This record gives sequence, C-alpha cells and structure tokens, in this order.
Amino acid sequence: MSHSSFGETVVEKAALGWFESQGYDTRRGAGVSPGAEEPLRETYEQVVLERRLKAALRKINERLPEDAIEQAVRVVTRPPEPTLPQNNRWFHGCLRTVSM
Repeated sequence: MSHSSFGETVVEKAALGWFESQGYDTRRGAGVSPGAEEPLRETYEQVVLERRLKAALRKINERLPEDAIEQAVRVVTRPPEPTLPQNNRWFHGCLRTVSM
C-alpha cells in the first residue's frame, strides 16, 4: 500500500500553479527575500509585501487618499488577535466584508 505525501511543498506548488493559471505573476519565497536579486521584503519575518500592497490598493482605489492607503496597510500588517488562527479568521472576515 502506498502513501502519498501531501505536505507544504505540494500545497505551495498547487497554489502557485492556480495563481499562474489566473494570470498572476508568482515568485518563490527565495526570490522575494533578503539576498535576492530584487527583494520585495526586508526581512524573512515580513510576510506582507507592503510596496506591492500599496501599489495594488492605489490601482483598485484610484480616488482613495494616501492616508487611507496607509491606514489600510497598517490594519493588514498589525492584526489584533493573539493567535495565528484567530488572526486568520479576523483577516478572512475583513476580506468578506470588503468583497460583499
């Protein structure tokens, strides 16, 4: 009986493949991290790519004032809950509220 491995690498490859099929530009973590040719984050702990987030917010909200863009970035980069699962639920709620 064979057991298939359904680990993080498999999930990452599937997610990247899906995003690419939707027309998104994807990069592996090493390509955006410190030491890369063109890093998009300053440290490995920085999970939100702030420059790209700001650019995307400006693009989809052309009339939004800059202080509102900065406030949105602050909200996303400083989640309010003490645990990762709670913050994931909080962020999912933010996404659902915005998209409805």
